[in-house]
Amino acid sequence: MSEKLYFIFYVAGVKFRKDWKKNLEELKVDDELTLVPEPTNKFDPFAVRIHSVNKHLGYVPAKTGEAKEISNALNEGRLFTTKVSDLNPDFEPWRALEVEVKEV
Repeated sequence: MSEKLYFIFYVAGVKFRKDWKKNLEELKVDDELTLVPEPTNKFDPFAVRIHSVNKHLGYVPAKTGEAKEISNALNEGRLFTTKVSDLNPDFEPWRALEVEVKEV
């Protein structure tokens, strides 16, 4: 059996979400989040959205390879826990929300 996947990263595309700052202010460290594959994404077929209860917060970063690895693993039926690991709504959007994604 292969080693379980584990990542910590800043969520990509936060600034493109409507009311992004307000959405982040409603979160707290250790809040659970959800990963949602987006295979029909016109920019990246490996795109994976990150959601709070009912809000799209951003994406798993594509440039560093996490999106492809997580997307492929989700398509294989592998399961993950995802949670807020650090939160700084007053920082630049690209470093305002850090998450931990761990394969179960």
